[in-house]
Amino acid sequence: MQPDSPTHDGDPFPHAHLVFTDGKGFDVWARSKGGTHKIKFVNKTDHSYSVSNSWPALQNGFTQAMQSASPSPITPGIYIFNPAGDDTPRHDPGTQFCQVPTATAAAAAADALSNGKGNGKKAQSTKPFAFFSLGEGGVIETSFDVPPASVVDYIAAFHFFSPHVCQVLFYDGNIGILTEAEDDDGQSSAPPSLRIVNNTDAEYNVHPMWVDLSASLKGLRTGAYINSLDPTGDFNTLFIGKSGLLSRVKAAPKSAVLYRHAGRLSDYTRVGIVPLGARCTARMLLHKVEYDGPCYPFDLTRTSFTCDVSDMIASDFTDMWNPEMLYYDHDLGRVFHNKWHGLSYAHEVEEGDDPVENIWPVFERMKKRYSQRANRFHYTVQRADEVLFVRTGEATRGEIEDLLSKLREKRQGKPMKLMLMSQQAGSEFADLPEVIHLNNDMDPDRMYEDAQYWKHCSNQFKHILNGLGVTSNNLFWCPNSPNFELLEEDPITPATTARRPSDLDGYNDDERHFFDAQFKVIDDTEAEAPTKPPIKMFSDVNLYLKGPRDGADEVFDSVVAEVAG
Repeated sequence: MQPDSPTHDGDPFPHAHLVFTDGKGFDVWARSKGGTHKIKFVNKTDHSYSVSNSWPALQNGFTQAMQSASPSPITPGIYIFNPAGDDTPRHDPGTQFCQVPTATAAAAAADALSNGKGNGKKAQSTKPFAFFSLGEGGVIETSFDVPPASVVDYIAAFHFFSPHVCQVLFYDGNIGILTEAEDDDGQSSAPPSLRIVNNTDAEYNVHPMWVDLSASLKGLRTGAYINSLDPTGDFNTLFIGKSGLLSRVKAAPKSAVLYRHAGRLSDYTRVGIVPLGARCTARMLLHKVEYDGPCYPFDLTRTSFTCDVSDMIASDFTDMWNPEMLYYDHDLGRVFHNKWHGLSYAHEVEEGDDPVENIWPVFERMKKRYSQRANRFHYTVQRADEVLFVRTGEATRGEIEDLLSKLREKRQGKPMKLMLMSQQAGSEFADLPEVIHLNNDMDPDRMYEDAQYWKHCSNQFKHILNGLGVTSNNLFWCPNSPNFELLEEDPITPATTARRPSDLDGYNDDERHFFDAQFKVIDDTEAEAPTKPPIKMFSDVNLYLKGPRDGADEVFDSVVAEVAG
């Protein structure tokens, strides 16, 4: 082990501590200066090196560096790639702070994890990995590749929490959300970006119902922010509006991931998924695949008759929580409705209630609860670009046609589909282009009793949604308490504020051509919004599911998508 030395041959920066060398062109250096912990990987060879704790000599170098040196040049925690390559983490207008590589490096890191130690094998990784983690005692907790012929700098993540480096939007001791610091003149030339840092050993869900976190994102540029490490993975798109966070992402354990602004909210087609009963099947499935948000009116009710659902939607749920129309059946343990006889509530009586002697606390709670759920229904139906309604249970063609007419009225011509999951012939709904029929209703009682069956059904349901183009990255997430007066994004403004002079009589032909080239003539008061491509689900796609093989072991035989034309 080489002691601290500013004069060591090949020392990449002053007063560095040599953590490891293989004597063949691969060195690891560390330094602590002014409270800044920095680790530098120097690879002078023409092949990648895989860094992991399964390389004993390398791991031993980190362990000894943390234990033997005083003060230690390294500290436990997350280290973030620093493209500037200088002594302090700061925004670099040319490269943008903490720039992370593409998914190529993520794949290389996965290879490193499986391949084990850095054995000089050729690898496809050509960019540094975005971050890595050191545990107590210097244990390497992240496997990654160091590209050939490279010098790669990492700086301890806690330094990025300095106000001179980044603006800390949120930090609770476990999860931190940072945005890059502005330039000295108060303006940033780089596209907006956010970094989510997870200091823990557990995966975290970052979602709109995390009230404090969501509110911390108010005031940022609205739009979509994409995980630049894995742009196409699940839960990797942050939608941010004026009210804060509008989507769910996952923060992996011991990670620091950059999300870059990729466009306006209006550039993306977001799909709302709204259950319509008959039971809690859809809610259970959405919860298991983590596509769920705050409840809608039918999520936790039983609505045996499709005609009741149509009537409730048409009447804007006016009487759904009307106490004069509700009564409690003690023997069945449910609240029933005397107008919509197929409607009942199994989850409204809570511990401490005495619904036989005094049902009014239950009714008051239902009024608050279901009025909020109705507001979310209206908000999603009005605001989502496209909506997928999901209902289980058998229905006649006439009932479905009536339901569709009520839903069309609420959607006011915007795209929608109705997924009906029922054990009946799909021919009943032939030539209804808005209906997707699945010949299975996924029994919620069995899902509740059998965790494996629930998981199996959920995986199939997610597969179906993804096959239709609905993913975790294009969901419309309804706020818990929607504000109908608030537009989450300012409307598109004209392309330019400058206008071509209206009178060109005094200009020669060359000058007229100049104005034609430099200015856009705006005839309308508002610019035309760009046309968003529809989700695959709303194209001419008919989806059918064949029945279960034996009704028990397999939910589906296969999923067949037939694209018209």
